[in-house]
Amino acid sequence: MWKKELGLFFGSCEKKSFQIQISKLLKLLLNDKALRPLKTRNRLEGALCSLVESGAIKSWRYREIDEDLLLDCKNWFYYWKQLSIKVLL
Repeated sequence: MWKKELGLFFGSCEKKSFQIQISKLLKLLLNDKALRPLKTRNRLEGALCSLVESGAIKSWRYREIDEDLLLDCKNWFYYWKQLSIKVLL
């Protein structure tokens, strides 16, 4: 389901690249529903990878990510939500 919503969202962008903070993207997708941190991260990354495979977007990546902090941090989900994603359309 997120693949369709993200495809429509990125399809409406007029720029060739787009940057958005994960927390803002989750607000668009979840409408304040309860979060399951690991499932949410996997679902978002899976949807973005599917959009790349289908050709809807060229690529995506995290901007300025500290993998060590993300892996070792007890509050990794809070840190992850503050990250931004760059999408090439």
